[in-house]
Amino acid sequence: MRCLVLVIAVATAIAVLGDSAVVLPGGWETLEGAQYNMSLYAVVEDGEGRRVETLGSALGVFDTQGGCRGVAEIEEGPTGPWYQVTVVSNAANEKGLVLKALDAAEGEMHDILETIDFASDTTIPAENYTTAPLVLHYRPATVDLKLSLVQNWNWLSFNVEQGDRTIGEFLADYAQYATDGDIIKSQNGQATYSGGQGYAAPRTFRLEAGRMYKLRKQRAGNCQVTVTGAPTTGEESIAVTAGWTWLGYTGQASATVGALFREGGFADNDLIKPQAGSQATSSGGKWYGNLVFQPGKGYMLRQSASGTVDFRNAKENLVQ
Repeated sequence: MRCLVLVIAVATAIAVLGDSAVVLPGGWETLEGAQYNMSLYAVVEDGEGRRVETLGSALGVFDTQGGCRGVAEIEEGPTGPWYQVTVVSNAANEKGLVLKALDAAEGEMHDILETIDFASDTTIPAENYTTAPLVLHYRPATVDLKLSLVQNWNWLSFNVEQGDRTIGEFLADYAQYATDGDIIKSQNGQATYSGGQGYAAPRTFRLEAGRMYKLRKQRAGNCQVTVTGAPTTGEESIAVTAGWTWLGYTGQASATVGALFREGGFADNDLIKPQAGSQATSSGGKWYGNLVFQPGKGYMLRQSASGTVDFRNAKENLVQ
């Protein structure tokens, strides 16, 4: 997602304060008094693969609640311009810190596709960081999710956001296959197709990332539909209940069952199952089973206790 940063403010500050001045958006003030820190060495590429290295550009690191953990402006490095960031934390280890880039050339702020994990007194990259800094990329504004559908029931999930669109607009590509009476439902609502449109009950019913939906396609034959939206990161917190939760996968690529994270771990006999195929069961703090999370697929999670889960471990558990 992109937020406008006034180019005039950046240009004025550079003119008044000198070549090294950087005007940072609100909320980019680094946490004070932190107990631990680490070092990040990075370069940033935009959506066209060009390096973001205009004077006045900056790179920020943030926790999942939006707190700033470190900021650095563009500066000259051993092999060219880079961002050398001191990242702070009050925990010796912390997963899933997110990054944002302020591009002074276009006066805009961009979310970064990659995330980083904090470990006290380490560096990212771990080796050769002066000659091969981490390459970061703008998070795409939108991505396409391909859904393969069969006749009868399909367990679905979305790793793209519905945004301000209606369900009919979000699933516009499905209209060509829809039959009156087709249903897409969750644990707390549904939408029924009539005349090519999905009518929600309750009216507030939406298709959310992190949730599983069951879509009944009545027309014979298989089809593939495309759903477009802002991509999820896998870091999004998903509320779960004791008992069964209809769980949606929020990663952008297939990953093993280790992608799923819960603070404190999972209990014995917790279970994840897909619509068909390999499931996984928790025992002794370990998952047993060959379940693979796939974008667009839905799952059911049975837990002994309520809480939250997320897919912050997806990138380190990708299916090769």
